[in-house]
This record gives sequence, structure tokens and C-alpha cells, in this order.
Amino acid sequence: MKKAMVASLVFLVFTMHAASAGAHLFLASTTGKLTVKLLSSPTFTSVAGTVQCLGARFTDGEVKTLKALFLTSTIEFEKCTAFGLAAKLDLVKVRSTAEGSVSLLKTVTATALACTVTFPSSKNQNLWTVKFKNTNKQIEKTASVSKVTSFGLGAACTYAEESNGKFTGNALVGLLGGTIDWQ
Repeated sequence: MKKAMVASLVFLVFTMHAASAGAHLFLASTTGKLTVKLLSSPTFTSVAGTVQCLGARFTDGEVKTLKALFLTSTIEFEKCTAFGLAAKLDLVKVRSTAEGSVSLLKTVTATALACTVTFPSSKNQNLWTVKFKNTNKQIEKTASVSKVTSFGLGAACTYAEESNGKFTGNALVGLLGGTIDWQ
């Protein structure tokens, strides 16, 4: 009886340690607004072609707790082109986990001329891979996300839904009045 209890206790401790050993967190020195500085141009590869933006800013994104499993932010991409034409991209609301996945929290469209490409939020959940690196009290976030789902509609493009798109980008994420790290 005692051996069974000891074995169960050892198993419980081992599984708790194993579960927590791989768990990553975002650690902040204070709560507050996030900041972003692009290190490369974000690029979305869709069914209709490439969407690229030269600028971005957070319109909403904040740290609400000192330890978090994910960060949620709303990003306004600026100076975008789609399929070689000037384009308008909706606000992008995303959740990035400390483990390296990203999910769209609302559907996003990119419109250029008579073509609208839609990235449905329901189909773009828990996509991989986002990597993080601590850099001078900020986090360098590098995204190379695959299996992005999109479809196209319009006089210039009608494409069935596909899930072979990609998102790439690199940015520094900071915290106004504080520091943020990834562990």
C-alpha cells in the first residue's frame, strides 16, 4: 500500500514538473500599454498573392498582469500594397501565446482595386511559429507563421478558400514605463 502511494506521489510530482518545465510566460515590470517597432516589413501571402506593409502601430494592446501566458493586441498596418497595388488592410486583432502560436481574434480583409482577400478568424487559430528573444528590456518577436487560411472575392479575383498562406514579420515589443521579458 505504501509503495503504491509513493509511486503515485512520485508520478504526480514528475508530471507537474514536466508540465511546468516547458511553460513559457511573458513577464512585465508593471502594467500598461505595449509599443511596437517594426524590424522588417510584415508580409502576408494569400490565395491572391502577397500583401506587404511598410508600417504598423498598436492601436490597442496592454499588459494587464505581471505574468501572462499570452498578449492580445490590435495592430494598424500602414502603407500597404496587395498584389502590386495600394491596399487597405483592416485592423488586425491577434493573441500571441508565450509558447509561440498566434490566433486572429477578428476576421481581416485586404482590399486592392476590385479584389478583397479575407483571412477568417475562425480558420486562423493557434497557428505556429512565433519566436521570442529578450532584447534590452523588450521582446524581439519573429513570426514565420504557416497554414494561414484566406479566400478572395471581387471582379479582379475570385479564389476558393486555401490554407497554405504565410505571415512573416519581425518587431520589437516594449512596455511604456516598464520592461517586458519572455521566459
